[in-house]
This record gives sequence, C-alpha cells and structure tokens, in this order.
Amino acid sequence: MSPLSIALFSFQFYPLATASAAAGTPFVPKYYGQELPKGTPGIFLGKDKSTYGKEVGWIDYDPDGECVGGVPRSTDPDGSFGVCPHRIPEDPVWEDEHGDGAGGVNGSGVGADMPAPIDYDRKGQRKRLVHAVLPSFRDPLCPATLRHMFEKAAHPERIRVTVLQQNNPTGDVPCLETYCDDMKKLGHKECPYKDQVYLHAIPASEASGPTYARGLLSADLYKNYKEKKLHPQDFCLSTDSHMDFEPHWDAQIIQTWFLAKNEYAVLSTYVDAVESLGKDNPKKPHEVPLLCMVTFTNSVRVTATKCFRNLPRPKLTPIFGAGLAFSKCHAELKVPVDPHTPGIFDGEEFNRAARYFTHGYDIYAPHRVYVLHNYHDSQSNPKAHTWHGKGSTDSSKRLNTLIDLDRRPAHAKKLQYSEESLRLKKSRYGLGDRRSIDQLIEFSGIDLRRSQNSGRNRCGNLEWVPYIEHPKGMNYIPEFDEKEDPLDAYDPTSVWYDKASGGGVAEVAISKSAEARKKTIKDVERKAKVSPEGRAGSIGGGLLFPPIRQRSTVVDAKAATSGGRKLPEVLATRHVKLPGIPMPVQFSAAMMVIVLLLVAVVLPCRHNLDKRVGEGKRKN
Repeated sequence: MSPLSIALFSFQFYPLATASAAAGTPFVPKYYGQELPKGTPGIFLGKDKSTYGKEVGWIDYDPDGECVGGVPRSTDPDGSFGVCPHRIPEDPVWEDEHGDGAGGVNGSGVGADMPAPIDYDRKGQRKRLVHAVLPSFRDPLCPATLRHMFEKAAHPERIRVTVLQQNNPTGDVPCLETYCDDMKKLGHKECPYKDQVYLHAIPASEASGPTYARGLLSADLYKNYKEKKLHPQDFCLSTDSHMDFEPHWDAQIIQTWFLAKNEYAVLSTYVDAVESLGKDNPKKPHEVPLLCMVTFTNSVRVTATKCFRNLPRPKLTPIFGAGLAFSKCHAELKVPVDPHTPGIFDGEEFNRAARYFTHGYDIYAPHRVYVLHNYHDSQSNPKAHTWHGKGSTDSSKRLNTLIDLDRRPAHAKKLQYSEESLRLKKSRYGLGDRRSIDQLIEFSGIDLRRSQNSGRNRCGNLEWVPYIEHPKGMNYIPEFDEKEDPLDAYDPTSVWYDKASGGGVAEVAISKSAEARKKTIKDVERKAKVSPEGRAGSIGGGLLFPPIRQRSTVVDAKAATSGGRKLPEVLATRHVKLPGIPMPVQFSAAMMVIVLLLVAVVLPCRHNLDKRVGEGKRKN
C-alpha cells in the first residue's frame, strides 16, 4: 500500500477514530433521589424497586448518548456510518446553518420550546402536508376537535383530515356537519377548510373497537398514497376525536419531530389533559409522561408511566401510545394498524411498538406536547364504550403470536414456527425485516417469550439499535397481494432473507420468471454492496474500527413524483457510498502506519544521536 493510500485511508476513518476516543469515557449519570434540582434536565425512574430495576429516583439526561457507543452525533450526523440514526443528508446541513432550536437557555432545556419557524419546510423542498386521522365513536366532541385543529394551526391550508365516523342514524352528533354549523355561528359565511376533511362514515353497529377503526383509517391513508394525494415525506398525525391544541401546534410538533434527528422517528406518549392548555406547572416544569413499562395480562399492557422534565429534545423509548402518533407518512404506510383485531383494547399498543421497531422505526416521547386530551368529557360520555368486544379472543391470539408472547424455546433451542404463524409475521400487518424480535427483547428489557420483565430499568438513557436501511430507501413502500402476502423478494439485508430461495418469499409465488427473479436479486445485491453469502458488507472489522454497515445509493423514481410533478432532489433517497475495507488490508495498513512512525520518529532520533557522538569524539 502506497503512502498516499495510507494517508487517504487514515483521512477516511479519522472521524470514526476521533469518535472512538471521545466515546472512551462513558457517560455516568448523576442520581438526584426523589427531588430533581430546578432547571435540570432529568428522567424519573420510579419511587421504589417494585417498578422493576434497582435504579430509582431522578437521573441526569445524556443528550449525546443515543448513538452507538456514545459516539457524538456530529461525527455521524446523517447516519451514513450506521452508528447514529438515519437521516436525509440535507437536514443536518440545514441545522448547521440555521440551528435546531434545542438547548434552551444556557443549554438547560428551559425555554427550549422557542417558536418554530412559521415555514417549517427546508429550502427547495416540496411543501409537506399534514395528514390527520381521527377515529370517532359516537363522539359529540369531534366537531370541536376539527375547529381547534384548523383554527390553531400555523398552516391550516396544509392540513388534511380523515374522520372515521361511527354513529347511529339518529341521536348522535354528525362531526363535519356540526363543525360547519359551528363555524357559521362564529361569523364564517362558508365552512372553512371543509374540502380538506374526508368523512368515512360507518354505522355504529359495525364498530369493533379502536384497532379496527384505526385499521380502516390506515387503509384510507394508503388509498390516498396510491392516488398521489399523499407522499411518504408528508407528515401523519394519528390521534383521538376529543382533543385540543396549542397555538401553532402543527409547526411546533414538526419542529419537535426534527429535534429527534431521526428520519424514522415516531413521536408518541400519553398526552396531558386539556386543563393544562397554555399552562406549565412551576413545580413540574416541562414535565412529559414517558411510556417505558408494561404488565402482562392475556397480552402485553402498557402500564403506569414515568416522566422527564426540562429535556431539550425528544427521548428514545421502547413503548408506544395509541392516543398520539406523529411521524413521516412512510411510517404509517409501512406499519399500518391491523384491522383484523376486533374487540381489542388491551395489547394493541405494545404490538404496534414491536412492529414499528422491527420495521426500523424508533419511538420518541416528545419533550413538549402540543396536542391535549379531553379526558373528563370523553370518559363521561355514556356512549363511548358501547361498541361490542366480539372476536377479542382470536384477536389476542393473533397479537400474541406475532410477538412470540409466552413462547419458551424447547430446551433453549431455536424457536420453531408453524407455516401459519410465519406467514402472519411476514404479512402486511406483520413484523418488519430490519430488526428482529430478539433485538426488541434486548432493547425493551421485556422478555416476551417468558412473559416477564428482565429486571432492567429501561426508562433511563437508551442507546439506539443500529440496522441497515432498505436498499430502496426510506420512501419505499412494499407491496402485498390480496391475501396480504408480500409480493417483493427480500433483499440480502433483510432479517427474512433466505439464501436458498434466492431471497424469495417461500410462502408466496412471485409472478416473475426465474431469470427475472435472479436478475432482481443480483441488482439488489450489487446496489446494496452485499457479500454473496447474503450478509451485509461492512466497513471495519474490529481491528482498527468497529464494524460499520454500508448504505446504498438508490433513487426510487416512482416515489420521486407526486401529482405528476417532479419532486426536488432533496426528497429523493441519497446516501453515502463507502468502499469496503477487508481485514487483511486493514492489518497491512496498521503495520505500515507503525513502520512509518518508526521511520519518521526513531531513525531521525538515531541519526541525531550518532551525530552528537561523532562530534564528541572529534572534540576529544
């Protein structure tokens, strides 16, 4: 290897070497007991050990601890090296120029909710829409929710709402019609934003619970995507029909999403009550619920929350809450709510969290909440719980099968799945193929197969779980047939990849010739830069640097158009290509560096020593 090659090699990996040195001193949180000092960003782990885990009380928040090994986020700002979450490369560039709004006063987190830019789009990008979906079951508060949503938005013209109205023919309040009547009473001649609301009405007698309703709304979002009314880079909000909003909630929640610094972030928590609208408890400043605990019933139930205060940005957590979900729309399109779970109210949230995680998405509790819940009036509505729970037993079985609940491996051997359960896991409403259930168990501290908590408190600072992005990029939405089986062959970076079948789906016959299928797999392998054995290529191998997964450069032409218009390049999938460095080359480079150091340091010293000795002899 030439000296020039060594110099280039060293330059290419200098940031990682620097990051490794910076990560050499692990973050050690301070423990504050039951009282958090005023203005300090902190996370509450619980009052006693019975909440699971030996750690209790308040601890420090680690703002740089999310990336693998504590590597500073500035070292891998867009996730190109695979140690920090994946991002569109233009986002960190924009933040370097304009700032990200995090930190607050003197970095304390207080005041971190500074007003977001009115125009929250990046320069040159398509104007993103916000698609909100509201399931409404005989809810008289639905019209007010629509009014609050539009009246308090910074950009009401960009909001699109789909309401799943489940009413009786008589005696129930019609959502859109009553909203229009209310707006006219307030002095509007016409019904503002009526054309931006789609009413999906079904009889209340057909209602089968929240997951069934949200599943129908997921189908509506997918229909809009196929009709090019929705782009994967738009934002999607899923919430309830009895909500209120802070002023400029849309710009604020989008700014909060950007502060997660993760293209695959899903903001979710149990939101505060409407009584807190416009207020902040001085004794509990900027306190937000944190979902991080479960209990086991006939499924997995999200249980009592913890909380955090004064954080400058959203916090990574393993648990999802169905009352609030905000993300890029590609999350809703890839991980739709399962409509085949009628009668379910218990177990839906952790199941969705598992599906998000395995698809490569990460749940974040937002550090500020701009959407609030009318708990009192909604729960006192006598009609709210009159939907029937028929089919809940089969639904629970479906949910539990998907996440391996109470499936102990026989004699610690690998789990054996039936053809039916394996087909469910790979279906439209199944698991993703970027991460595994084993990784979920490790990350969440929840031993699903034994229906018990691991004893590790996972409410504190967490480290992001790395994975390889799909070769077709973040805007790729997989296709399924009418039986909900996958149509696309698995690429070699998939956890479902089967080398023996050439990456194909064993349970589904793909309508392509053998030659076409082989060509497709070879194209994917070439673009993804994977080895013939079906393992993802990596940079480094543990000698000089930790293994860093490669990412491909693929532009999805179909996903780059919307409404017949060419989207700007920043909305296309563009990643960094890096060459693989085999272990022998790394070893040779290391030896060459050592030799060069010896030549550069030892020989000049020896020469100077010999020169001084010679001069001494001549003097004598």
